[in-house]
Amino acid sequence: MALISTLAVTKQQKNKEDRVLVKKFSLSERIVQLGSLRQLTLGSFVLALIPLIALLWQSQSDLAKVGQMTTLETRFVVEIVGDVQ
Repeated sequence: MALISTLAVTKQQKNKEDRVLVKKFSLSERIVQLGSLRQLTLGSFVLALIPLIALLWQSQSDLAKVGQMTTLETRFVVEIVGDVQ
């Protein structure tokens, strides 16, 4: 009889341990899911920034070219006006 009660107590302890493990696993699983969502959000944000940075660099480059062309055109017009006078 003592053996049966010992086995029953051991089985109850094992069931409790299993429940604790399941709870811990569920908590860690939730943390992983939150981490994955956070990583997905951060990755999407960085991915959206890449074309924006490329467009800003391209527009800055184009604006520098337009500024240089405007300077050359202005010098040309000033020289022509100076020759005409």
